[in-house]
Amino acid sequence: MLDEQGYQSEAEAVEARPVTVIPAERPPGPWGFWATIGFSLILLLALMGLGAIVCIVFVVVKMQQNPDAKFEQLVEGLTDNGFFLSLLTFIAYPCCLALVSLFARLRRGYPIKDYLVLQLTSKQILVKWLLGMTGFIIFHDVLTYTLGREIVPGFMTDVYLTAYFTPLLYLVVIVIAPVFEEVFIRGFMITGFRSSAIGATGAVLLSSLVWAGLHVQYDMYGISMIFVGGILLGIARLTTGSTYLTVILHAFMNIVATAEMLIKVHFIS
Repeated sequence: MLDEQGYQSEAEAVEARPVTVIPAERPPGPWGFWATIGFSLILLLALMGLGAIVCIVFVVVKMQQNPDAKFEQLVEGLTDNGFFLSLLTFIAYPCCLALVSLFARLRRGYPIKDYLVLQLTSKQILVKWLLGMTGFIIFHDVLTYTLGREIVPGFMTDVYLTAYFTPLLYLVVIVIAPVFEEVFIRGFMITGFRSSAIGATGAVLLSSLVWAGLHVQYDMYGISMIFVGGILLGIARLTTGSTYLTVILHAFMNIVATAEMLIKVHFIS
């Protein structure tokens, strides 16, 4: 028997009803441009605060060891004191790395592994980029020599000669600094900037500018070359989708720079 609409059963009537399709909820993207800027400023302020604390403690200890020393002189001498800079990096960078992870985790629904691009890459790609980085280092050294500048800045030599405990210096230069700076700059910052209006190119340029700004201990030539190196690392990050790769490339650059500094100190000077 048919009902008023002509259906033989309730099941047919239900099946014939129009189906309302609810669009799937889009997963949240990374933090936007201004949120990324804000979190980055918080992190840089935290880095400065930790630096101030380590500086005060370091100077107080030094004044206890040498009561005749003047506070102002001790503070001025910290800018190229290898032991102080090693301690500062050893303490501050891991703390700030935890902050980067926290800021990424706060973006719920976006896995931290994807946000910070913690992905492995193939050996072939790794070798390719190591060769590319080697070419950049050779270009830098040839250009620097041609311009009549020192390949190893005096700042690096001063840091090494005042390191006191060189294994700590090697640890922060080759491991701790590359890990934090790459996860923060090439991981967190590029992910946020890339999804904004400035796009991939703007993300690489802006993040490289921030990275160069972290190295104010060098002169303008050194900072400009760090900026160029940052662009290369940014391209590596975007084309391979791996922050692990940029950490290795960064560490490789620092290893070469350290080796050049050791050659200068022990075999040339």
